[in-house]
Amino acid sequence: MMSFQDCHEEKIHIPGKIQDFGYLIVLDKRKKTIKYYSENIISLFKIGEDESLLNADIEIFYDLFSPILNSKIFYSYILKLEDGFKNIEKIKIFGLNYYLVLYTYQDLLFLELEKCVENITSKKNFIHFGEIIEINKSSDIWENLVKNIANLIDFDRVMVYQFLEDESGKVIAEFKNEKLESFLGLHYPENDIPRQARALYLINKKRILSNANSNPVNVVGVSHELDLTFSNIRAMSPIHCEYVRNSGVSSSFSISIIVNNKLWGLVTCHNTVHKHIDLGIRRKAEILTILAANSYMNFIFENQIEEQKRAEEKISVISEIVEKNSLSYLFENHIETLKNIVDSDGLVIYHKNQIYTYGEVPSLAVIQNIKSWTDTHLTESVFVSNDFLRTNGVELSLDNSSAGILVSNFNQCEKNKMVWFRKEFSQEINWAGNPQKNHFIDQDNITKVSPRKSFELFKETSKGTSIFWTNDEVEMIKKLTRKFLNLSAENELLKTIKENNKNMNDFLSNLENIMDNDTLKNNEMLKLEIQKIKNLMNEH
Repeated sequence: MMSFQDCHEEKIHIPGKIQDFGYLIVLDKRKKTIKYYSENIISLFKIGEDESLLNADIEIFYDLFSPILNSKIFYSYILKLEDGFKNIEKIKIFGLNYYLVLYTYQDLLFLELEKCVENITSKKNFIHFGEIIEINKSSDIWENLVKNIANLIDFDRVMVYQFLEDESGKVIAEFKNEKLESFLGLHYPENDIPRQARALYLINKKRILSNANSNPVNVVGVSHELDLTFSNIRAMSPIHCEYVRNSGVSSSFSISIIVNNKLWGLVTCHNTVHKHIDLGIRRKAEILTILAANSYMNFIFENQIEEQKRAEEKISVISEIVEKNSLSYLFENHIETLKNIVDSDGLVIYHKNQIYTYGEVPSLAVIQNIKSWTDTHLTESVFVSNDFLRTNGVELSLDNSSAGILVSNFNQCEKNKMVWFRKEFSQEINWAGNPQKNHFIDQDNITKVSPRKSFELFKETSKGTSIFWTNDEVEMIKKLTRKFLNLSAENELLKTIKENNKNMNDFLSNLENIMDNDTLKNNEMLKLEIQKIKNLMNEH
């Protein structure tokens, strides 16, 4: 029986191997017994063939591992470090400088080693922090970032790769060797960076592939599933290594761009020949990226404040109209104002069995189809889609006027709603190679995804979609929806109060009618109380 394995199913965090520039020892966090080690530890520390490391206390081998055991950070893990928090120290092993990286994870103590790269010039140690921090527009932030990182690591190409709304990516900034063709503006499909890789980028924010052509080093241990989520030296997926080689690259380095605790994009660095980047330099590149992300967040925050002010002003105007009149009055007399609250081509309003339209909207029959679809499928107060035509065009007989919709369910009980429309926006997308997945069947009869072999320019024209609705526009409609929901609730409450008052008035009037004059004269207190109740109800 043939089975299928997609990119996102690969367990890239437990490869069972490390890259050949690194060395690994993993201890039981409490007992300090050796649970895993990379095979190249044997040659680095000149361990004899008769020595058995697994499950042995590392301190038994004090003479062998004294550079680690005598380090300042070795016993720092007893301070109960948070998992993944890394301590770094330079140590000497047989006269050569190495980085010792220590961290804990899943009750294990990880000891990673990598040789220091000597002769790093002062030029590469100098960082123009001001160019990153003092920025007036977002494009400058990323352009200055790639320039500074390129100066720092001396790679052929440094790019900023932004994740788009559909999970694909686009190169928005680039600094490259003059001999290379530009990738600026090229798109990459979602599966180039699968789900589990994106999840890892949120946890471990930098990743290096030192040499795509080298053989990884096996990790020996008590089980086959050592989780290397936090590792700096984790071996890359064979699929990823092939992908990198197919793109004409020998070494790559990536840094996560985190914005509002989400993976916004990546700094991606390529070199055509094998070149390792010193850990200290990689950390400086990470600091630069964090500074750039913070500058971008500040830039976005300032713009959002201005956008929120404009949104509040627009909603205030609409609220004032409704409070002085009614929703029906607003829809009949100020529908253009409502349409223009976001950048749209048309607006349809369904309210109390009435349909109001403005601008470029579908035919009445299609409007009814959309009403039926939204009544059946939507439960949330706001719904947004930029590919409504592509996904529902045939079923609902849609035309180009309804490629994108933004829906406000402002009274779900009565199925009242507003629908903003955007026309189809056809655009030519430049892909770095054909974005469609390639598959092959391996020797075990498993269908797997094959890395792309060509990165030649591939042009594609998008169909059935509109320009994306921005987060600010969606937030605007959410605020307006809440306002209308509150108004609807207030109206329902007032309606209920009036009905209750009418019922009580009728009851009191009937009570007066059935009581004879003598009874009323003898019960002046009752008469006064009835009148008080009537007066109180009339106030509402």
